[in-house]
Amino acid sequence: MKFFTLLFFFTLISYAQINSGCIEYKVNFAFEDSKVKNIDATGFVEAAITGSKNIIFSLNFNENYSCFKYNDRGIKSYEEEIALIFTNAENICFTDIKNKLNYFEISENKIFKKGEFILIDSIKSNWTITNETKIIDKYTCYKAKLTIDKSNSQTKKDVIVTAWFSPMLPYSFGPNGFSGLPGLILELYVNKTIFTVNKISIFKNEEIYKPSLGKEINFENYKKIIVERTPNFE
Repeated sequence: MKFFTLLFFFTLISYAQINSGCIEYKVNFAFEDSKVKNIDATGFVEAAITGSKNIIFSLNFNENYSCFKYNDRGIKSYEEEIALIFTNAENICFTDIKNKLNYFEISENKIFKKGEFILIDSIKSNWTITNETKIIDKYTCYKAKLTIDKSNSQTKKDVIVTAWFSPMLPYSFGPNGFSGLPGLILELYVNKTIFTVNKISIFKNEEIYKPSLGKEINFENYKKIIVERTPNFE
């Protein structure tokens, strides 16, 4: 990884005067038709694939903080609503890289009221960086993997996350709170959702503000509230 270290060092020098920016992500889904066994689920999958074509997320960032959110254009179609649910990224995510914390502003839905809670969760940082590379939007990217234990996720099995990050963009942020790598994440695979760079803008002096409306809760309490308010939740 000597070349990677040198690349990161010289890139830091190049970007010394630039400390913030914005990246837009488009969304795709990696569904396998053979594994969609439930006929009732087929319609939702098809709707999500259709709706994903019109969904864009933005990640605004500076040296220490980032804010990831869905670009809400007002009234969403049924397909867009389903696609957004499949991404599991409906909530605005503020990342504090210095203190290694994510703050999720829980959006209004059938379980939570608007501005009721802010979920605080630690940044998952046990990435394994590989030597595998590819070019994404003219940037050299390295592949990294992360395993999230099922006890720390809303799934019944461990979640494998794959990220492609570029040390040519020395900002340790990515989609939906996935951060901590020595470069901006340009592509992320998680739970069959693929976030891929659509547009990158680099500039100076971007202010990022932490969500302030709502009671702060941790992940364990968040899960307890969901179970309490949805008796059939498993």
